[in-house]
Parts: sequence; structure tokens; C-alpha cells
Amino acid sequence: MFAVLPKDIPLGLPAPVWLLTGIILLTFAAHILFVALMLGGTLASLFAEVLGLKNPDWDRIAEEIGSTLTVHKSTAVVLGVGPLLTINVLYTVYFYTANVLTGYAWLMIVILVSTAFLLGYLHKYTWQRLGNHKGLHISFVAGAALLFLLIPFIFLSNINLMLYPEWWWDVRSFWNALVLPNVIPRYFHFVTAAIGLTGLFFAWYFGREKYFDSLNLQTISRQEVVSRFYVLALASTGAQLFFGPFLFLTLPTRAVAMRLLVLLPIVIVLAIIVLVWLWREIHAFEPLRRFWRIVVTLTVVIGIMVYVRHNVRETAIAPHRTAMVAKTLDYMAKVREAQDFVVIPGGLGGKPASPGELLFQRTCAACHAIDRRLVGPPLAQVAPLYKGNPQGIVAWDEHPGRRRPDYPPMPPQNLPPDQLLQVAQYILEATGNQ
Repeated sequence: MFAVLPKDIPLGLPAPVWLLTGIILLTFAAHILFVALMLGGTLASLFAEVLGLKNPDWDRIAEEIGSTLTVHKSTAVVLGVGPLLTINVLYTVYFYTANVLTGYAWLMIVILVSTAFLLGYLHKYTWQRLGNHKGLHISFVAGAALLFLLIPFIFLSNINLMLYPEWWWDVRSFWNALVLPNVIPRYFHFVTAAIGLTGLFFAWYFGREKYFDSLNLQTISRQEVVSRFYVLALASTGAQLFFGPFLFLTLPTRAVAMRLLVLLPIVIVLAIIVLVWLWREIHAFEPLRRFWRIVVTLTVVIGIMVYVRHNVRETAIAPHRTAMVAKTLDYMAKVREAQDFVVIPGGLGGKPASPGELLFQRTCAACHAIDRRLVGPPLAQVAPLYKGNPQGIVAWDEHPGRRRPDYPPMPPQNLPPDQLLQVAQYILEATGNQ
């Protein structure tokens, strides 16, 4: 399970962990809010414009929805910098490895998002020019909506993969990562959440009386428009209660902590309360009476879900982090050992080098290694000839020559006999021929 884990990067964090955790939670919540409005708004504009083929009032509503999308897109991109940078600080090894394993698909996000944005701008700024070519005009927003629906597959498969290093051996591409447990349920849970938030937002947006009157709609009332978006919010929130259990059941057992089991029932109860209020709003004579209580309750729900998401991530990675710390400590200990006899012998707390080892490194290591060929043969091949006989090595070092035709002759070693003996004893000890 842990064999795949790389060693950690032994660098200090630029800020306390609690501060970085707070940043990632707040910036991610803000980012995902506008991502949801971007995705849901694009879908809402598409369907409203399709309805507008029969009723011009819906075409006017679609245009108004489209006018908000560029703001949501830009805000989502700007706010996405925070969580992206912070996740690269707190989860460097995991996030980077997941990026590599999903490969080209992860890099394609930039191209897909850019293309979707361009299609969105084409849709917004050609509304009048393509008024008589509705098929072409609708294709712009349909293309943008399709891309916005595809991109979360890449992002979620990557984020899911970073949580479970034990799966890394089996992943060869994005398609492997896509079918791992938890990705598809998370996708539908996110999409329904995006549509639900969008329905709630546009219920308020078109429910403002003075603003709605400025639209000069002929056949649709303010109550009807608000109710349509409330219905969208109600259906999507209800769908989340359906997809939520699938999301929970596909979590690996070790990622489920007690906090999750305590908080999820609270979320379910609050979501049911929101559903009741939405139902009453749909049938209310005066719209938006319960809007702000719905918003406050959903804000609490979103806050809990952001925390739960972070808790699942930390719980999933915890055993791997423990293993990685152990590997890092072992690696750094070996580095100190190497420095002990190369840079500052015995000075950095590693295993002290023997006098013979130090002499070997200074005088012999340029031509000889224990287990590989350099200028001279591997000592593991030579030492058995002198097993238990360090004086034999000393005699050879004092009067060397050429015994192997595929190696050059060895020059005499200008060391005192006692130092030559220390080197010889080290060679026999290092090769197991004492």
C-alpha cells in the first residue's frame, strides 16, 4: 500500500497549517459558488433561449441570464487561484502526482475552459446580430454548456485520485481515474448543487420588482418566473438528497470519520427544511418571502459540507502522510550518514565513519567501488581472494601490478602501512570477508 509513496519535500511551510487550512476552505467555497453559477447559468440561459423560440419573453430572460455569465466566469477564475495555490502547498506530492497520472486530460482543462469562455462571449455579444439565426446562436451556448459539463469530470477524477495513493499503481490515464469509486457520484452531486444554487440565485435576480418591471415582459408574470426558478432549485436540491447516499457509500471505509457520521444527519435535516420552504415559496402569492432564511440555511449547509469535504480528505491521506514522514526521516538520515564521511565526518549525527572508511573515500573511491566497476574492478569481486587476510591487501597495495587484462595496472599507494591496514580492514568488513 505504501510502497508507491514518494519521499516528502523537506521544506518548511510558508504559513501555519491552520492558516493554510482556513485559506483553502474559504477560497474554495467562494470559488465553487461562482463555478456553480457559471455552470448553472449557462444551462439556464440555454433552456430559456430554447423556450424563447416559442415565447419571446423567455428569449429576453435568456439574454439577461447570459449577461451575468461573464461576471461569474471571471470571478470563478480569479477566486480559483487561492485554493489551487494552497492545495499545492499543503498537498504537494499528492496533487502533483494526480496531475501527472491524469496527464493530457488535466492539461486540457485550460483549452476546454478557454474554448467555453469564448463560446460564452460569442453568445453574449451576437444576440442582436444573430437574432434571425437562432440555431447558430443557440449552438454557442450549447457548446459552452457541454464543455462546462465535461470539465468537472477531469477535475473531480484528479482530486479524487490524489486522496488514494494506493490506487496509483493501477492508473494509466484519465480514463482509469474516471471510473474509480466516488468520481461519478461526486459529479452528479456537484452538478445538481450547481443547478440548485443557480435556480435560487435567479429566483432572487428576477424577483426584484423594479428590475423585473424594467424587462417589459408581455406574457410572463414575475411570480411565474420566480416560481420556475424555485422549481429548479427544489428539484435539484431533492436530487442531491438522492445522490448524496451514493456519494457516501462509495467513500472508502477509512475515509469515513466519526465527525462525518455526526454532521451528515444535520445536513439532511437542514436540506429537508429548505425543501419545505422552497415548496411553500413556489405556491406563495408574494415571492421571496422566505428567500433569505433559505439562503442562510443553505449557507450553513454549504459550510458544513466544505468542512466535511476537508475532513474526508485529511482522513483519507492520514495513513499515507504517516508513511511519507517515515520515508522522509529515513531518507534524511541516509543523507546525514553520507555527509558524515564525505563533508563533515561524524559531525551531523549520522553513523560515524571508521578511519578506514574515511581513508578509502579519500584515496581509493575514485577508482574502486564496492559493488560496481569504475577504473578498477568491484571490490566485492576482489575481496574474497583476501578473506580474513587484510595483510594480503596491504602487500598488494605496496607492490601492485596488473592481474586482469581488461583493467589498467594499479599504481602504488603512498600510505603508511598502518593506514593501508585500516583501509584493508574496511574493505573486508564492507564486503563481508572479515
